[in-house]
Amino acid sequence: VNRPAVVFADEPTAALDGATGEQVLDVLFAEARASGAALLVATHDPNVAARADHLERLIRPALDRGAWVVCDRFSDSTRAYQGAGGGVEMGVIEQIDRAVVAGDQPDLTLIIDVPVELGLERAASRGGAARFEGKGEAFHRRLRDGFLAIAKADPDRCVILDGAASPDDVADRVWKA
Repeated sequence: VNRPAVVFADEPTAALDGATGEQVLDVLFAEARASGAALLVATHDPNVAARADHLERLIRPALDRGAWVVCDRFSDSTRAYQGAGGGVEMGVIEQIDRAVVAGDQPDLTLIIDVPVELGLERAASRGGAARFEGKGEAFHRRLRDGFLAIAKADPDRCVILDGAASPDDVADRVWKA
């Protein structure tokens, strides 16, 4: 059986390396707050430059070779985190996405859905409150609602999986999607 190669692509800041990526984001957030509109893109999605670089260096070359690319996060995460969670106008996010991602949109998006309380409990058990985990329950309710709205708006591309199930059950459902 001839199967395509598979490339696993972490979120854009992970490509920088965990600590460095977080430091870059911290600087961008601070500069965006200090300069207002001058860093509009950084305010709305500090991952834009990293995502563009990630597309050019990893994702597009892999797609050009015929590989399948599996990302842990992509544009829908921006829509949910910065849009639904952070209150950034969706039109701005879509404009940036069209400019950066263009036609390289996912063919399939798996949304692993869990109740907010369970998600926060799991995050806490992994070792504390990272930048997003510490934003509280209301923020995470907006995130969940945002992801579910994305799935409802694009049911041909998005599949919602019950993340409250056992890891084996979730894995089975991923393979069946």
